[in-house]
Parts: sequence; C-alpha cells; structure tokens
Amino acid sequence: MMGIGSDVATRPSLREVLSKAFGGPDAPFTVWSDSQPLVTTFQSLGVPAQHFSDLRTTEEVSGNIVLIPVSVPQHGESSFFREHFDNAAALVVPLRSFGTEPAALAYLPRALAEIDFRQAADNAQTVVDMVARAPAGLRLTSDSGTDLVVELGDDVQLMTPKGTTSILPGEWVSIAQFLEVGIVPQASVNSFTLSGTMCADGVSIAHHIIDPDVAIPMSTAAWRDVSSIRQTGRFPLLVEIHDNSCVGIRDASGRDVAERLLQHTDPTLRGQLIELALSTLDLRSAPDWSVNSQINEAWGGAHVAFGMGIRGAHIDFVGTDIRVEAW
Repeated sequence: MMGIGSDVATRPSLREVLSKAFGGPDAPFTVWSDSQPLVTTFQSLGVPAQHFSDLRTTEEVSGNIVLIPVSVPQHGESSFFREHFDNAAALVVPLRSFGTEPAALAYLPRALAEIDFRQAADNAQTVVDMVARAPAGLRLTSDSGTDLVVELGDDVQLMTPKGTTSILPGEWVSIAQFLEVGIVPQASVNSFTLSGTMCADGVSIAHHIIDPDVAIPMSTAAWRDVSSIRQTGRFPLLVEIHDNSCVGIRDASGRDVAERLLQHTDPTLRGQLIELALSTLDLRSAPDWSVNSQINEAWGGAHVAFGMGIRGAHIDFVGTDIRVEAW
C-alpha cells in the first residue's frame, strides 16, 4: 500500500477534490477558517481560502464554503456563524475536535486530497441498503484477526450519511456524513448487539466542544498514551467486545491496555460501545497514524468507538482492511 501523497502526480488537485462535495468538479467554493497557517496552506495549493478576520461586520457569505474551525469556541461563536454563514452551503470539517497541532494542520490538506466525495456518497447508499436488507445482522472480518458479529435489532439507529454530492444553501454537512455510515447502540431501543474481536491498526480521538475545559485535557492524555503505545511498536491492538461492552484491549505484546486507554473516556457509559461505523472510502494509500485526524478514522474498513466525548475522550479504533457482509 502506498503512503499518503505518494501518487500525487496522478491525482486530481485538492480544489477539484473538494469541488465534488458540491457537485463539481468545477463547482466554486471558498475555505473559511480561523487558522492563518491553514488558510495560507490552502492558498498555496491553489484553493480559495480566507480567514474569519477577513469578514466585514454583518457581511453574509453565500455560495459554497468549506468551514474549518480550529480554535476552542469562544462566547458568541454561534451568533458569529449564524450572522456570516447561515445561508451558505457548508461542508464542515471540525478539525478542533481532533488534533490541531502543526502536524495535524499540515496533514489535513493531504488527507482531504485522498477523498473521492462522489464515490463516497455512492458507497454510503450501498452500505445503508446492505444494513436495511440484512436478514439478521452483519459480519466483519479481516485477515489481520477481526471477527465481529453484529445482531441487528428491530430499531436500528443510523447516523444520517450524505448520499449525494449536493449541498443546498443553508445546509451544513459534516464531512463525517460523507466518510462513514454510523450505527448507534441505544439502551432505549433494540438497535444492535456486537460481540467479537477487532484488529485495530490505528486510532483517532475526538471530543465535543460542549465542555472543552474538561474534554480537551482528557483527549490529549488519551492521545499521548496511544502515541506511546505506537512509538514502542505495540500496534495493532486487539479490541475484545462482548454484548457491546469492552472486555479487553491487547497490544501487540499481549498486554491489556483497556484500563490505560478507557480511563480517559467519559465516566458515563465508560467501556460501553458508543458507535460502530462502516467506512465509505476506497483508498489506495496508507494513513499517517502519528497524526490524530478525523479522515483517518474512516480510512477503509470500519471502526468502533468508546467514550461519549463530552467530558472525556471519544476513542475510535480503526481497522482498515475489514470486510463487511450481511447475514
């Protein structure tokens, strides 16, 4: 498998790639961000980009935009977004919910360039159809050791994917809606039950911005522990799940690191499966797992997640070579 960016000479430009999210390949759009280094990077790649500070008071932005907030939200941010971007057709990339260090800023354009939004939208519809038509459930397997059995209930809860490359004025679409089809277990309804083992060759860590003073330190600590495990050569991880509960996470040396990692997740529902997500991306290259990136969590295959991400980390364990079949 090639490394990210290794086939740059044969790929469409980043501008062409992002245009496809709006029906492209020539659909006009502008990247808006509060990070000047990120704006400068996009501009250097031929992508129209502007900083939030370029906005005039009461100026209303229309048309297609890629919105990439990086800083921790400040008081009045919601009003700012409504005032300036409420009527735009927005693809939102919530970088600040993952990594925002210089390496993450530099990685984002390279990772975005790997996405075929049109193919992802088509794949999302295929996955939704497979889940809807599955007689009993799903089976996830891989050559590296994944063997998960998903028993679907009578009230399956899906996170709404974006099944078309069309964003309307006033519509805000998270990039995750292109990247994955998420299935959420719900205690109040019979959604699904998952048991088995996942071989995770990578991890992404997210947090919500509801309580950043609590969630960010927890997520940072979780990423520090994940990085330490990777740097000492102890990936992949084998995540063991029984009836939607984590019963173990073993590193390549056989050591159980479940407590070490899950201690950074929210106390509420700690150790309980929060999400199963099936990727919609067909990627030839390999991700850079040293970077905490939202794009990495959908890098082929599937991922399972623990932690609500509100007062702690939301940890996605990613298997890139996983096959999914209905049964």
